[in-house]
Amino acid sequence: MAQKNFDLEYKKPTALFINAHPDDVEFTCASTCKQMIDRNWNVYEILMTSDEYGTERNEFKGKRIRRIRIYEMFNAAKTYGVDSNGNPKIKLIWFGAIDGYLQFNFRTYKKLKDIIIKINPDIIIAPDSFFSMDYHPDHKHTGWLVYLIVKSIIKEKNI
Repeated sequence: MAQKNFDLEYKKPTALFINAHPDDVEFTCASTCKQMIDRNWNVYEILMTSDEYGTERNEFKGKRIRRIRIYEMFNAAKTYGVDSNGNPKIKLIWFGAIDGYLQFNFRTYKKLKDIIIKINPDIIIAPDSFFSMDYHPDHKHTGWLVYLIVKSIIKEKNI
């Protein structure tokens, strides 16, 4: 019997981390992220907010801390590895919600779902939607949104 020759195309696996705030990955699953990058995965991170109010110092709140957090996150992303051009191997996507006010509504759902579909990840890592590590509304809303989006994608694709 003749053996068929199958040309299998290698597709790099893709991981998507979805977090409410910058540094949430570093507090929860940094080693998982690093291992995926080291194993040559495509890795994306959606940051739902910029942590504009993640400080006790009033003079830093708002746009000032937002600029600082974006700068810090860009440098933190480089610690996971950089490509030949010096860009972080983890691709950061800033969602644009306001810290502490991430809306749990259809507009947020639709925007996040569109991003997830475009990335088409093999795995999604996000806050737990039912047993949250804390009671921060941004963490809970992120988890619930991801849960509902994944559930709807599974239904649509009939997986």
